[in-house]
Amino acid sequence: MSLRTEFPFTLPKGYVDGDGTLHRHGVMRLATARDEIAPLRDSRVQENEAYLTVILLSRVITELGRRRPGHPQSDRGVVRL
Repeated sequence: MSLRTEFPFTLPKGYVDGDGTLHRHGVMRLATARDEIAPLRDSRVQENEAYLTVILLSRVITELGRRRPGHPQSDRGVVRL
């Protein structure tokens, strides 16, 4: 038996990207300590704690529809802050 590190998910309403495509199905991986600690130094999180969840999710989602999300600060990321 091996440890599962990726999990499929379905968004109830989905995510509409910049091209107008609706994405509902995705895959996320287990968060690492770095995934949880690094965002705490982000100025957006220090100003507004609600960003912590957004940034954490953007780090662990590996697929959303046909998209391969990037880092939240990149121009190709799922979450554009």
